[in-house]
Amino acid sequence: MLTPETKLLIQHWAAVEEIIRANDNLHVQLTELLLSIGSDLTKKDWWSEKWNFVDRSPGQVFIAHNHWRYEKTNYAIWIGIEGFCPSALFGKETFQFAQLYVYTPLGDKEFISEIRQLFRGRKIRGSVEEKCANYIIKDFLPKILPSQSDDFEMIVRDRVIEFFSFFAKEETGITEIVTRQLVAK
Repeated sequence: MLTPETKLLIQHWAAVEEIIRANDNLHVQLTELLLSIGSDLTKKDWWSEKWNFVDRSPGQVFIAHNHWRYEKTNYAIWIGIEGFCPSALFGKETFQFAQLYVYTPLGDKEFISEIRQLFRGRKIRGSVEEKCANYIIKDFLPKILPSQSDDFEMIVRDRVIEFFSFFAKEETGITEIVTRQLVAK
């Protein structure tokens, strides 16, 4: 009744438990890494008290500027990362990646089009997203190969900080469009 794979698990159950604990620890460490990027961003020359670092959900953080705020607690534009989990970072699946993004929770097509237009035809980090309604820019972290495990933190941290910084420096242009959008409503 039991498959050879199942019997192998049973025979090596102590190792299986160690792997499960190590996996749980990896999730914790990835969360800590992602949250630590917030303190790195506060050291950048573009950062001010008007920027906010938001821990949205496990594996997702974003930054937003106070000028992009509406209804007191919401932001019209998010510069973030999502899908920051082991299967997206290390797995073999080709359909799942950790994604860097510029996003709006607003469903206004004209607003989304105007924000996208700000970046069309320019050399940017990532690419203008034309298919997913609320995403303006998308970029993906590469899969980390086993041989890159020693450099993992540096690779990821640098890439995320570069992406966030690039679009944060576009704050003035984004703010102009957000202000027009929020005043028009």
